[in-house]
Amino acid sequence: MKSIKAIVGSAAVLGAVVAGAVLPASAASAATPSCTKAEAWSNGVLVPVSSGGKAKCSLVKGANNAAVGALQLALKICYSQSITVDNSFGTNTFNALKAAQTTAKIGVDGSYGPESAANLKLSWYGDNPTKADCHVNDQIDEVG
Repeated sequence: MKSIKAIVGSAAVLGAVVAGAVLPASAASAATPSCTKAEAWSNGVLVPVSSGGKAKCSLVKGANNAAVGALQLALKICYSQSITVDNSFGTNTFNALKAAQTTAKIGVDGSYGPESAANLKLSWYGDNPTKADCHVNDQIDEVG
């Protein structure tokens, strides 16, 4: 019969192996910084960016900042979604983003990350933007 020490030791090893298997996935998602602000780029597009100015950033339900507002403006203007631009990523923004992801034929998960940043149209920043002012961010790979 195995001793309790041997069973606990085996459980600890198994736990470490399982934790190791899980860590790479969380490490990969941690590599994408959160979008925290919005910047008007030289091409006139309002872009959600990280605090370090990177456009390859992420936004998820619960975020509250200017980057969310830039995304909401794009969803409203470029994808005709009936949402309020209030800088708060709630259920309406989540559902509107899923609809835009479906239209863009990219992964549909309701979160904004590098794939959405590279493929969704963003709105021009200025007075009375229209659908004609929406563009896929062609500078995403140059600036990151």
